[in-house]
Amino acid sequence: MAFLDEFMETFGGQAGKDLSSNLGIKKSAAAQIVPAVVPMILGGLKRQMESQGGTARVDHILNKYGSDSVLNDIAGAIGNRSGQAADASLGGLLGNSGLQATDMIAQRFKLDPGLAAKIIPALAPLILGA
Repeated sequence: MAFLDEFMETFGGQAGKDLSSNLGIKKSAAAQIVPAVVPMILGGLKRQMESQGGTARVDHILNKYGSDSVLNDIAGAIGNRSGQAADASLGGLLGNSGLQATDMIAQRFKLDPGLAAKIIPALAPLILGA
């Protein structure tokens, strides 16, 4: 089973529900946003590995941002991150791709850009924790 399928089966429903309730996004949109963000984060990890230091860089990112403890409290993790200032580049993990992804999410789901900018940082700890 691919990571996306496994993530969605195990955590996707709860993540979508909590994203909806914390950010005020329609449940149907949140359910579509979650599986769209997973490949973005994984792609960022791949780019970091290829251009910024190999597996040591990926290990650093996962150790710093990817604690699996967040998976025990998805609502709390999303709630904590959704209240923080938006950082679509995730501290450089996604770079300019994060800004492009945020714009795409805002347009596709007809969301305020400021709200869309909170989505990727809210979901990233869950994806990295998994």
